[in-house]
Parts: sequence; C-alpha cells; structure tokens
Amino acid sequence: MKKISISETKKILNDHWPGIERVPTDRDFYVPDLNWLMDQLRQLHPEMPKHKANKFACEEFSFGSWFLLHRHRTLLSEQQVIEDADLNIHYGVLWGTSFKNAIASHYNNFSITTDGLYIIDFESLQSWKPGRQDNAHWSFE
Repeated sequence: MKKISISETKKILNDHWPGIERVPTDRDFYVPDLNWLMDQLRQLHPEMPKHKANKFACEEFSFGSWFLLHRHRTLLSEQQVIEDADLNIHYGVLWGTSFKNAIASHYNNFSITTDGLYIIDFESLQSWKPGRQDNAHWSFE
C-alpha cells in the first residue's frame, strides 16, 4: 500500500475545506484503495449497533467505525496484508454543518484513498467525493 504523510493529508484537506481544524493521530498513513477500504468496512459493519429511530447517533457510528477499523488493522498486519503494524490506514472522522447525506450538523468518516478524498457514511456504507454541499469544519485522523 502507498503511504502518505500528515503534511500531505493537511494539504489535501485544506484544498477542500480551507481552515479545517485537524486532530492528527499519526505522522504517516497507509493510503487504501477505495474498493478495498469499503470491503473492510462491510466486514466490520455487523459489529456496530443498528440505528435507532429518533436517536442522533452519527458520532457513535463515525468514531465506532474508526475504532473498529484500527483494531482490524492489527489482524491485517498479522495476515501480512499490511506491512507495518504501527502504521494506520488513512480513515478518520469528519464533522461539519452540512453534507450530501445531512443538512444539519453531522459526523461522517473520510479517507484519502488511491482514488482521491472520499466522505464515507459508515451507517449506510455509502461513499462520495466531497462537493459544494459538504461543509466540514473538524477532522480526527
């Protein structure tokens, strides 16, 4: 897998959302292929609780999927799918005031993949390239 530095991720995020507040968790990351990443997330999806009507749980899905994927990374390194067990897959949490899938304050996930920057809604397992309707203000990666 290709690697990317925190300074490169900063530039990509600032190109889409100038002034975004960032909480980096590592210096370098693996850059996944989007299809591979979505396959991993589909495998992890059954481990998450199901959505409850009238409960705003977007942050639980976003942070929960981040935790599950990073725990899953250990298994992938044991299977030698990932070379360096200490290097995270680029997958983070994004907060904003509107997105394609929400018109109010909302959490999603995101990843810089070999196919570019994608926003990922873990709850529905949908992904899309950021557009004008996607207003992110904070990231945890």
